[in-house]
Amino acid sequence: MRLFSLLLFSIFMFSCSDRPTFEGLVKNYQVNSEVFSELTEMACKLDKSDTFKRYTPRKTGQESIVELDVLLNKVSGKYVDYRSGKDSQCILEVLVYAEGFAGMGKKYSYTYQIDSPKTFDKKVHAYNNIISSAENTSFDMPLIASKKFDGWYFSFVYNHES
Repeated sequence: MRLFSLLLFSIFMFSCSDRPTFEGLVKNYQVNSEVFSELTEMACKLDKSDTFKRYTPRKTGQESIVELDVLLNKVSGKYVDYRSGKDSQCILEVLVYAEGFAGMGKKYSYTYQIDSPKTFDKKVHAYNNIISSAENTSFDMPLIASKKFDGWYFSFVYNHES
């Protein structure tokens, strides 16, 4: 029962926050690129496992890492998933916003060094086009700050309910 209540509370909390815009997330990255560098350095030291593990600020039963909590807060991150990929490279996902249930809905996140990024097409992946389409959609938009790409993406997933 406690797990079910926690699940409902989490869904409520994620769905009550304002949905970010694609442009807002790109700007957030550009403004906070140094914070993302610090986040990369800190989160990539958490574990070298090949399975995803999650760090959530202020989670009961999990050791708190105050510096990581501050960095996640600065980039509007709810949690960070981390693992080692090919050649022991660090792979990260910072969830910013999610709504939906049971695999249906939208997810906005920042990802780092993902294995197979899905190409972003500005014309195809405009928000209104995605919402009006009946197709499930996902993309990974490379993020650029100071005229360079350093492995971070804005990743979006939308699974329609029908």
